[in-house]
Amino acid sequence: LSGYEVDEVSNRATVDLQFLPGRAMRIARIDVEVQPREGKSLEIPEAEVRKLISLRVGEIYREQELFRSQRDLYQLETYAHVEIRLAPDSLQPPGDSLLAVRVVLSEAAMHSVRLGAGWATLDCFRAQGRFVDRDFIGGARRLEVNGRLSKIGVGYPLDGAEPLCASQVRNDIFSDTVNYYAGATVRQPLLFGLRLAPTLTLFTERYSELDAYLRNTTIGGVASITRETRPRMPVTLAYQLEYGRTEAADAVFCAVFNVCELQAISELTQNNRLATARVSVSRERTDNVYDPRRGDVVRLEWRHSSPLIGSDFRFNKWTGEASWYKGLSPGVTFASRLQLGGVLALGSLHGADDFVPPQERMYGGGPNSVRGYRQN
Repeated sequence: LSGYEVDEVSNRATVDLQFLPGRAMRIARIDVEVQPREGKSLEIPEAEVRKLISLRVGEIYREQELFRSQRDLYQLETYAHVEIRLAPDSLQPPGDSLLAVRVVLSEAAMHSVRLGAGWATLDCFRAQGRFVDRDFIGGARRLEVNGRLSKIGVGYPLDGAEPLCASQVRNDIFSDTVNYYAGATVRQPLLFGLRLAPTLTLFTERYSELDAYLRNTTIGGVASITRETRPRMPVTLAYQLEYGRTEAADAVFCAVFNVCELQAISELTQNNRLATARVSVSRERTDNVYDPRRGDVVRLEWRHSSPLIGSDFRFNKWTGEASWYKGLSPGVTFASRLQLGGVLALGSLHGADDFVPPQERMYGGGPNSVRGYRQN
């Protein structure tokens, strides 16, 4: 940046950029300064910080690695302030090919709790909570515990307020017991020093869809690894295994799930294994991750389930999503989103050849598609 002029009347600026190609520069040293919270001792030692950044002494200096390190540290949510830049003494003498990098960090709170409660037409009263430990057992390892409850007021054992719930919920056979979700996720910033971010989740869940079906997952788990192959283009490989059952009326199994044989319905209402292998890739080209004013985001995902990976079901599923943002004025942004997908049953167990588990199906309406319409 060689110069700039600002016109405060028109709220515009003119910027002059000057590029001077030079020799390849290497990193001679990395200075790290971490400031703990006021009245607190240092939570994450300097040695761990050096592992978390992408810069290494002796490597060729690349500005994109500096930006990547800054973004990675911010995303950990362990630091309230992250500053990574060249040290002032790196500019002299001008003929030197060695650089010094300065990392200045201010630690944030390592623990947080978030609670919420509300009322919804099909859920009656509901509540949720989240606890986050951003330095679990050290090493900036993240632990997140989530819990959700719904059908409170009408579902056992938290019933007793039926008049405050909608009539369709009171008459729904699957709303006689509370729905719940309890899960814990551990995320490791690095795996064996590589730029891989492994994540492990364990959960249990009871979920019902009004007048349709009930899904009971006794235990489930998800293991995934994410790597950013290119800037702002992460690739994720994941494996999910859950043990549970689906309950529904025989007519629903036949009309909705294409399973009409009584023997097949009986088998599906027993506990079965659902395993899926997933590959997903996303590309983000927005000016701001949290509040985009321009740019686009594209996400693609493919899921496979078969006995080869330990599943009682066979299907392929693919989804794609694209979002586009355009700033219309300083306070107004136009946002659009397009979703496409498909699922193909490859045959299932006990003669239920066209059965796809309800949680893997795609529905119109509900909380994730066309708002204001019931799911499906």
